[in-house]
Amino acid sequence: MKSFLNKWKSLPTVSTTLIAVFFVVTVVGSATVISTSIQTDGTLSVTGTSTLLGNVGIGTTTTTYGLNLAGDLNLGNVGTATSSLRIAGAKVLSVPNENSIYLGVGAGANAASSTNYSTAIGFNALGTSGAGLYNVAVGWGALAANTTGGDNNVAVGLLALNANTTAHANTALGEGAMQFTTTGEGNTAAGFHALFVNTTGIHNAAVGANALVANTTANQNTAIGEVSLAFTTTGSDNVGVGFAAGYP
Repeated sequence: MKSFLNKWKSLPTVSTTLIAVFFVVTVVGSATVISTSIQTDGTLSVTGTSTLLGNVGIGTTTTTYGLNLAGDLNLGNVGTATSSLRIAGAKVLSVPNENSIYLGVGAGANAASSTNYSTAIGFNALGTSGAGLYNVAVGWGALAANTTGGDNNVAVGLLALNANTTAHANTALGEGAMQFTTTGEGNTAAGFHALFVNTTGIHNAAVGANALVANTTANQNTAIGEVSLAFTTTGSDNVGVGFAAGYP
């Protein structure tokens, strides 16, 4: 011990102020375990893998939770694969570039760092790859299958535009709105299951629950009202206004 103290006293004087922290160190294999607390008002640098058995406070002495942070949290660099936040291993927040953000498990999964000006919120929203430009997907599975070429789409609701691949300029608002549309473009659907089974039909407008619900490949139809034109499947250029308009 005296030899150690003599070496300590003989250390050269430097301009940096050192904060002495006394603790017990135990080496277990290649790991280092610190059995008491460490406090520093300077920079703490750790190289390698470290395990902290307890709560951590950064910028605060309050350690109510596993990690307590007072200040900003910076996750990697924008435009890199490291710019994400994970919970239990699942990516829940990703910012692949300056103009896109994905929030939710699987949202914008595997999104590239190239700019696509898209927003995805919800489980698997824009989930295939985050591909396509200028898209907004909000809700469980919204625009989940969207690929390159599927641009300028808005999907809000559970499974809204879920099967959309390369179609563009579609707007789907409501649970299951345009759920099965794949390549049909320029459609507007607002309401529960509006244009529900539409696949390749284009330039249709359906407003109301189950409006144009059975439409598959028909084009240029306008249905306003609950179950309006609900039985139209392949007929084009129809207009139905009011509850159950066009009922056979």
